[in-house]
Amino acid sequence: TLLDNLPIDWYEHEIVVDTRSHMLMKDMYPCIPGWHHDYVERDRNTGQPDYDAMDYHSEHLMFLIGDVAPTQFAVGEAIYNPVAEGTNVYSQWHKETEEHIRKGNLVVHSAPINTWILFDDFSMHQGVAAETNAWRFFIRVSRFFTETNGSRVYLKPPKYANEVRKQVQVYMKDPYAGW
Repeated sequence: TLLDNLPIDWYEHEIVVDTRSHMLMKDMYPCIPGWHHDYVERDRNTGQPDYDAMDYHSEHLMFLIGDVAPTQFAVGEAIYNPVAEGTNVYSQWHKETEEHIRKGNLVVHSAPINTWILFDDFSMHQGVAAETNAWRFFIRVSRFFTETNGSRVYLKPPKYANEVRKQVQVYMKDPYAGW
């Protein structure tokens, strides 16, 4: 199975396994579109990512089957502006990521299919719309840690442990376009 092919050190820690299988039609998104990070703690009052209150960090291995809508990563170095209170973090950072890409500070890479890839909670990425009608299978394995005296201390997963999803939604830019 896919999980039998994880790097050996991933067997030493508790993990969260998230899987999704989508039957996508052209222009459907397998996830909410827009540049963002995974597993960043959220402020309970605003629901926005709170990078200053992060008690843990995460790293992920992702595997895709089906090249209908590969996840895109913005790779390189970029400085983001502080987000004003009351502003949607990823709305602002999506626009800034697009600008960094336009200027060449960041380069877009699509995740390869049938290959494990590693990313973390500071890897800017986005889902893309399907270019054709097809199936897509996604698996993400996550582990969590803190840094103590320069060493990683792995943690129990903060949430979502042993959650079984019965359905997975898709997203559309124009839901009135129909199926």
